Amino acid sequence: MKIGPNIVTDGLVFGYDTGYPSATNAQSLRFNKGEPVTNLFTTVGNASNVDQNVTFSVNGTGTFKRVAVGTEIGDYKVKDTDVVYSYELGTNGCHYHGNDYSSVSSGTKVSFSIEYFLTSDVSIVRNYLGNFEQLSGVGGSWGSVNSQTGVWHKVSFTRTATSTGNLRMLMYPGACGGSTLSNQGKIYYKNPTVTLTEHNVPFVSGTRSSTQGLLDLAGTTDINLTNMSFDSTAQPEMDGTDDYIDLGSDVEVSSVSNAASNGWTAEYVFNTDSASTLQHFNGCEEDVHNAGWLALLSSKLAVWNRDPGVWKYGSTTFASNTWYHIAFVQVNGTTMQFYVNGVAEGGDHTSYSWNAAKSAFFARYIGRYEYGGYSRYFNGHIPVTRLYSKALTATQIKQNFNAYRKRFGI
Repeated sequence: MKIGPNIVTDGLVFGYDTGYPSATNAQSLRFNKGEPVTNLFTTVGNASNVDQNVTFSVNGTGTFKRVAVGTEIGDYKVKDTDVVYSYELGTNGCHYHGNDYSSVSSGTKVSFSIEYFLTSDVSIVRNYLGNFEQLSGVGGSWGSVNSQTGVWHKVSFTRTATSTGNLRMLMYPGACGGSTLSNQGKIYYKNPTVTLTEHNVPFVSGTRSSTQGLLDLAGTTDINLTNMSFDSTAQPEMDGTDDYIDLGSDVEVSSVSNAASNGWTAEYVFNTDSASTLQHFNGCEEDVHNAGWLALLSSKLAVWNRDPGVWKYGSTTFASNTWYHIAFVQVNGTTMQFYVNGVAEGGDHTSYSWNAAKSAFFARYIGRYEYGGYSRYFNGHIPVTRLYSKALTATQIKQNFNAYRKRFGI
C-alpha cells in the first residue's frame, strides 16, 4: 500500500492527508476528495469509452456531447471522475445548455468554477462563454473568453444573491440572436461546478457526503466532516470553538499490553492561530488514558499524566501561524518522547516514568477533547494526522518529516 512519498506505513492504524497547502500533491488528492457539498450543475450522460450526445433540461441550439473517458484534449486526458462536454461551433442560434435550481435564498453565496478549451481552429466572433440568469446578484456573464487556443482555461467566482428565486446556469458558447462563439472549431467544457458555498470547492458530480470528503489512509475508518469548517481554499479548518473531525467511535490505536511492548505514535502537521491557548490534537470517548490529552499548552507540547495527575512538557516554544511537524511517541508503557520537526526534544516528559496502566491509545476526535463537561477545541489547521500502533524510531520520524518539510515550508 503506497499512501504518500517516503511515508512509513508499517503499523498505521488511522490517518488522513488533506493535501494542504499543495493542491497538486497527487498522493494526497487520492484521499482528500473535498468539502461535503452538492453540485447544482446537473450532470448529464455517463462515464463511457465513447462520446455520447446529451440533452440538458434547459436545452438550446446544437448538440453537446459527453466526451469519452481517456480522450486527450491538449495536455489533459479525461478521467472517469470527470464530466467533460464538447460543442461544435459555427452554427447560428441560441446556444444555451444547462439547468435550473429553484430555491436560492437572498443573501446566499453562490460559487462557480469551470474549465474550458478551444481547439486551434477557433477564432472568436462573439465573446460569450456562459451565463447565470434570473437570480439577482448572481446573474450575468461568466466572463470574457480567453482567445488562446490549445490550452485549458479556468473561470471561477463567488456572487451573492440579492433576491430569492430560481438560478439558471448555462454553458452558452455564442449567446442568441444568430451569433456563435466562432464560425468553426470546437469548445470543451470540463467539470462545471455550482455550489451554495462561500468559496469554490473541488468538483463532484452530484453530492459529496460528510463521510466522502476525506478518506482514511489505512482504509478502515469513516471520517465524518459534518462538524468542520472550510477556509477560502476549501481546506478543512478548526475555529477553536466547535470544529472537529469525528471518527464515529473510539479507534483502538494500541491497548495497554501493546503499548507496553510495542508503544504507539501520534503524528501531526499543524498550524495554530493561537499557540498559547490550551488545545487538543485528539480526544477519546473514555477519558482514562494519557493519550486522551495530547495537547498544546502554554505554547509547548504537553501530555496529561493521569496518575498522579500532572502535565508533562516538551521544551520547544511554538509560535502562532507557523507550520510544524510533531510526533508523540509512547516508546513503551513507561517512557515517552516528543519530536518537533524531525528532532527529539527535551523537557520533563523525557525523564518521567509514565503509568503503564494508562498507556493505551484510543482516538474518537481529531481537534477536540470533550468529556464530563470539559471541552477544548483546536484553533487552526491539522492537515495531516497519522496514528501508529508502534513506536516509530527516530529515523522513521525524520523520514516522515522530510516527506512534508518542503510541502509545508517547514
